[in-house]
This record gives sequence, C-alpha cells and structure tokens, in this order.
Amino acid sequence: MRCNKTRETADGNNMVSPSTAARPTNYLYSLFDELQSNKDAILILDGGTGEELFRRGVPDDRKIWSATALVNTEYHAVLKQVHQVGFEMG
Repeated sequence: MRCNKTRETADGNNMVSPSTAARPTNYLYSLFDELQSNKDAILILDGGTGEELFRRGVPDDRKIWSATALVNTEYHAVLKQVHQVGFEMG
C-alpha cells in the first residue's frame, strides 16, 4: 500500500492523500508517520457531514450530494452549524 506523500494545494498548503481507495492498518501507520514528520501536512477526514446536513433538512440531491448546502445560500447557516459542532467536538 502506497501513501502519496504530500502535495501542494492551490493556496500553498500541503495535503496528504491516499494513492488507493483501500485503507488497511499499514496505510494508517504510514499516514500517521507522514503527518508527524511533516507539520505542514493537512489531513481531511470525512466525518459524516453530508448525513448530518440531510438530517438537518438540506435536500438529499443525488447529483451534487451535500454540495447542495454550498451552492444554495439558504443552507449556508446549516452548513456552518454542522462544521462548528464538528470543530467544537475536536
């Protein structure tokens, strides 16, 4: 299992990304090692944001999924609330 090291994003930050969809234990150890050795690396985790948005009334659009909350201003407050709760929970 390979772990792509880091790649630079458009805004100059570094992001760690997997090279395959499967994520066995060895991959996690490799990822944690990379994150510890590169303090500028960013790891994005999917914590079920879409499901929480749907639970809070954002329509379940199977074409753009939870991006509905991004493209429709009426759902921006819900999106902000969901991310704020996730941030506060750590």
